[in-house]
Amino acid sequence: MILPRKYLPINWTGSMKFSEAHFIENEQSIYDAIRDTISISINTYNYGVLPPFLGQNRSIDIQINQRSGSDQFVQIVLNGLNAVTSGGLRISINPKYDSEAVMYTHSFAAEAFSGTNDEQIFDVVLRVIPEERVPVGDPDPEEVPPRVPYVGPKYVLNVLPANQGNSDGATHLTVGRIIRHGDQFLIDENYIPPCTAVISHPILLQYYRNFGDALSTLQADSLKIIAKIQLRHQHPGLSGTINMLCRELLSYIADIQFEYQNMVRHQPPIVMIGCFSTLASRLLVVVNCFSTVEREELLNYFYQWIDVTPGNFGRVLAQCAGIIYQHQNSYESIDSIAKFLDMLGVVWKRLSTLEYIGQRKDNIVITEQSEMRQSSSGIRQKWKTID
Repeated sequence: MILPRKYLPINWTGSMKFSEAHFIENEQSIYDAIRDTISISINTYNYGVLPPFLGQNRSIDIQINQRSGSDQFVQIVLNGLNAVTSGGLRISINPKYDSEAVMYTHSFAAEAFSGTNDEQIFDVVLRVIPEERVPVGDPDPEEVPPRVPYVGPKYVLNVLPANQGNSDGATHLTVGRIIRHGDQFLIDENYIPPCTAVISHPILLQYYRNFGDALSTLQADSLKIIAKIQLRHQHPGLSGTINMLCRELLSYIADIQFEYQNMVRHQPPIVMIGCFSTLASRLLVVVNCFSTVEREELLNYFYQWIDVTPGNFGRVLAQCAGIIYQHQNSYESIDSIAKFLDMLGVVWKRLSTLEYIGQRKDNIVITEQSEMRQSSSGIRQKWKTID
């Protein structure tokens, strides 16, 4: 979000009288110039929580607790945060320099409960006020007179109803989410704040690894399925459509493998989400290119073995392919991808374990009954021979 400069450099002249205000204004102009430079490269999907510092495993440390003995009060403690707002303002809450965490106690007593199904969602929003200088750090005992050595911007926490107002403006950042169930208040463990990279948040990083494992499994299962088709020289009909899907899947994985392994985790979450939304789009296009008879046969075959209804299969693909990314709430997009990969993984795993592609469940029943009759006949024959 590009904003106009608010502070300009001081016009220093040799004969002017200096004052404290001049130095503060000059400092503000420097900070504003830095903010302006940062904001030029920021767009709607690359601001938020930054990657952890070297040697640390997380960039945000927030606690949300309901105060004991008071049903309508929630205490929020932000112990640490390394982030940048959409307007280019750096947020650096570091216990090393900040003797106290940013704290806020919110009362819900005056707010009317308007949730459905006994639930209401609130965003925890952090506001940065760079003009207000807050002393930070430990005083030097040898300095006379004693003073706090450094200053930082003022940070203010607030709680707002979700999706109301500009909670992620140039000076704001959503850092958490509270779910209200009647008189109980819980932190939304699935909420992922806006992040500049996948490695910025532990939940994003875990999904990145899980999705990568899912791709590897799908790749291996696709190769097994194609090998079964080629072994029996099956190409027309059902085996042909499944073969096309597997080859499309393998081709796409090969296209993104290097980028996913080496680059995606250092990029904004939208890049990771785009990888799998595109995969769903390509598979959906292939399925829709089949004739009506081929498509119905394919989806009914999946339903026969995996209990995935034709409507559900197409709906999950379409939802993942049509994702509208929201940087303030990336979990919804990630959840759609997780459902898509889970469904695809179950289908492909089952196909890879079949004796051949096109095998029907009723064939297995007939074969088992035939083997049982042959086994019983063989046993009787052996007893007759011994007699």
